[in-house]
Amino acid sequence: MKWQDSSRIAPPIYHAGSCWVGHLCLRKLRDIQRKPRFCYASWPKSACHFGWAYRAGVLMRRFVISYCLIVLSMCAVSFAQDAPQNSMASCTYTDGTSLTVRYSDTNPGKKRELQSGKVWSPGDVPMLLFTETPVTVSGVELAVGAYSMYVIPDKGKWTLIINKNIAAGTTYDEKQDVTRTPMQTGQLPAAIDQPHVSFGHVAPKVCSLRVDFAKTGAWADSFNQK
Repeated sequence: MKWQDSSRIAPPIYHAGSCWVGHLCLRKLRDIQRKPRFCYASWPKSACHFGWAYRAGVLMRRFVISYCLIVLSMCAVSFAQDAPQNSMASCTYTDGTSLTVRYSDTNPGKKRELQSGKVWSPGDVPMLLFTETPVTVSGVELAVGAYSMYVIPDKGKWTLIINKNIAAGTTYDEKQDVTRTPMQTGQLPAAIDQPHVSFGHVAPKVCSLRVDFAKTGAWADSFNQK
């Protein structure tokens, strides 16, 4: 079993409901990857490919690319400043696609134990799951995209919750749950004060999520690539 804690590799993440200009830029970049067409039907082909019209197209493409890079850089800086999820772990499948979770490793109130049966997430903010490939969890398919995650600690077993609400600053809403799956638990060799989340690549198409806090480690071998 290969455990991965890839905080050095950052996924393409954008604030929910923000940086829409950056997304429009990316769409525009895809549109202009083809040769620019600024020629009238009556112009000879040589003018289209080598004349001023083509040069204007090249300049326009360079301008759009530069503008998009500036906008996306501003978005990345904004996310880094505002997001409470300051740590990351990822799991890469054999085809190169990956799962990434962002979470907070802080411990508000310096908790030493978790309340049994109460919804919890590291740092008291939801974990954010990003998947580049469709996966199934407890028989429910998760499409490519972003989700929030929580856990319910209990004696002898924990429950992992995957929720579709990723809006910043919102509280947990059970009505938006996508699925729940049981987590196995074990005793850590020593208690830890800060939450820690990691992934394990336990099979070619299976990733296991692990959450450690206080004296307990909990894991779920639940993320099965379709």
